[in-house]
Amino acid sequence: MYRAEYLAYQMLDQLYRDPKFDPAKFAKHEESQLVADVQRFMGPRYQEAYSKGVHDHDAAKMLRALVEMKSTLGLLRFDPRARAMAVVYWRYFAERAQRKLIGAKLRGYGEVSAAFPDAPTQRKYVAQLHNLLEQFVNDAGLFEPTFLTQAAEYLFAELIKGDQFVISRTAADALDAFQLHLKSAGHAERFAASLAAVEKDPPSRFSLARDWAAAFLEKQANTKDASADLLDYVDELAILLISSEIDRQLIGQGRASREITGMVGSHAVIREGKYHLNFNQFIAKLDQFEHHVVPRYQRFVERKKELVEAARYEMRLDEFRPRVLTSFVRNRLIDEVYLPLIGDNLAKQVGVVGEGKRTDLMGLLLLVSPPGYGKTTLMEYVANRLGVIFMKINGPAIGHRVTSLDPTEASNAGAREEVEKLNLALEMGDNVMIYLDDIQHCNPELLQKFISLCDAQRKIEGV
Repeated sequence: MYRAEYLAYQMLDQLYRDPKFDPAKFAKHEESQLVADVQRFMGPRYQEAYSKGVHDHDAAKMLRALVEMKSTLGLLRFDPRARAMAVVYWRYFAERAQRKLIGAKLRGYGEVSAAFPDAPTQRKYVAQLHNLLEQFVNDAGLFEPTFLTQAAEYLFAELIKGDQFVISRTAADALDAFQLHLKSAGHAERFAASLAAVEKDPPSRFSLARDWAAAFLEKQANTKDASADLLDYVDELAILLISSEIDRQLIGQGRASREITGMVGSHAVIREGKYHLNFNQFIAKLDQFEHHVVPRYQRFVERKKELVEAARYEMRLDEFRPRVLTSFVRNRLIDEVYLPLIGDNLAKQVGVVGEGKRTDLMGLLLLVSPPGYGKTTLMEYVANRLGVIFMKINGPAIGHRVTSLDPTEASNAGAREEVEKLNLALEMGDNVMIYLDDIQHCNPELLQKFISLCDAQRKIEGV
């Protein structure tokens, strides 16, 4: 999914939610004004990772085309496969009494909605049609349920005006080309005879007409000037083939496809700065993305956050962050008095900036003072300023019995936890300050293992 597509889709949805939105007025917007509107819309959506100058530019071009197409397509804004599903059900599978009753109710509702545009009962009728279409799809097996929602909305939109169904210009042109091809190839009688043989079985009649339409459109799709979306009209062409005649006045003049140039994004849907926009495919793809992919991704992000928080709590990562005093006087004391005392030794361990930097880092810093003089405060301050992890190991918790860096040999749970923290710090390797507090409580055999950190290799053997 190209991010600019999703951005344009969201803006299109927001625009048409506004009852005062005027497509004609929108079409007069300057390019710069439209891009600015897109930038304001995408500003708070930082989680969607839009790139300014790329996605806003391309989304503005898409949005202008989408608004123009939606305002001119009329009911052709519905996918041709959804329209075909609705027409086949209504003409050939709905019971006559049911068709008469529902048609009368919806024409009556059309009069109500004309007088009261905000009438709230529309969803009830659409839901009723959706249930009927769903049963038809399950029983007949002619269509996939993908376009059920669109088919119900389209059927509702047609029935409140009457029972005439719009025809796309693409399907009408395909019908003319098909009939011309049959005549020139001498297959017109064979086609008519094949349909006549299954005339009394609507599912078979439509399936056979669909086979003829698919074979023809697949051949047409391989020609040089064929539309990339031609195969989407197989079902609509099949309906025209089994219709006795078509009313040319029902042919819509809007086109559902166009080429957008001047795109600057880099994505598989953009080739040489050109983007092929098919309104029906665009809406179907983005509806699927919005209602199925996005919720699953949001649940994934929430679950990932929960797992990270649980792991953070279990690993007690907050304990690895240095806590710096906010006192101005205390921090000046550290900067101006304490740091000069340990600076040279610390530089040997972490290195210096510039040409004097050496690769053979070495050394061990031992702080000795009575309790409460700020040894821990000093090292937490240094770790904070260096931006490293502060791994404080509690000497009294380790105790005098621990002589190994193997957690399984610790004498109690508290000592085992501290040795595990120490092993974690050694495993991290870089950007970690190991601070062993109150070493007077530890066994000398354990402490001497740290002496090897003083040489240039800076590692403890056997860890």
